[in-house]
Amino acid sequence: MAKTKTLDLEYFRRPLDWLDGDFGPLLTKAAVCCLVDQGHGTGIPIAVETDSNEGQWSVEWTTIIDPARSGTLPNENELTQKGSECISLLLAPILTGMDYFETAQIGTGVDFWLKEDPYSMLFDAGLEVSGIRKETAQNTVTNRAKEKVEQVRKMLDSEIIVYLSIVEFSSPKVNFKRL
Repeated sequence: MAKTKTLDLEYFRRPLDWLDGDFGPLLTKAAVCCLVDQGHGTGIPIAVETDSNEGQWSVEWTTIIDPARSGTLPNENELTQKGSECISLLLAPILTGMDYFETAQIGTGVDFWLKEDPYSMLFDAGLEVSGIRKETAQNTVTNRAKEKVEQVRKMLDSEIIVYLSIVEFSSPKVNFKRL
């Protein structure tokens, strides 16, 4: 029997010398909020579709969200985006071989630059992330992917490697592909 792969949402709560101390915990809280909001608990399976295969992962966390303090968290759209970033950035090293990231500037066409060396001034690829709290007939992973592909193509030179990750939280799934 194959061992289930695990995405540990707590990873970004740990001190990482190359990551700002406030950014990681926000990603973790956002992902947990999105999953809990959709009725999920730790250990929920998430389907991950890539260019080469599809597999099931287990999403795990220990963070407890206090609804009384949730007013200090970003709005629903921002939470969905940050939660999607958390899951996508946990998958990126596994699926791309690039362990480090930095936030891209607005207008570049991607959300993050992926790097093999955390201290390099050069990036190896771009990562565009998008999240959907709950799919609808009009707002599907497939439709969002088409929309994002057009956005990225307009903005970036075709020689740059770009990955696109769409995360859906109600029936947890991720579409992570190289464009």
